Amino acid sequence: MQVQEIKDLSVENLRCQIVESRGFQNEHLRLYQIHSATLESGVLQDQAVLTELNRIKDAGVAIGLTVTGPRQSATIDYAVGIDVFDTVQATWNLLERSATEGLKRAHEQGLGVIIKEALANGRLVAAGGDQPLVEIATSTITGRLVAR
Repeated sequence: MQVQEIKDLSVENLRCQIVESRGFQNEHLRLYQIHSATLESGVLQDQAVLTELNRIKDAGVAIGLTVTGPRQSATIDYAVGIDVFDTVQATWNLLERSATEGLKRAHEQGLGVIIKEALANGRLVAAGGDQPLVEIATSTITGRLVAR
């Protein structure tokens, strides 16, 4: 089995990646995100990582996280309580709305919200055949929204 990506959310990797990011972005780096955070990954409970993120934040770079998996809202809620993060990025689209409540709560707490996979990786605008975005828009405009 081919491994698509290895997620290393350790403080050592964070330190390497922030140096690399600053090398690419120089003074233009305004947001640093940790990716694919889940409750199960342990990154949100790792005090060394949180201390390093606070150090980066104190240097003037906003801190964000992207969440993944079936428990996005729970992960967002946990992250909001840590008081390190300025933004949260989650999958949200017409076919996947499980993060809705967590994103609302994050927004209410002042975090920036970034949506990923807004077009469901193309499934909402598929060429030919089923076109959910067109169907939903048409039914909404005509007042005939049908549960999918």
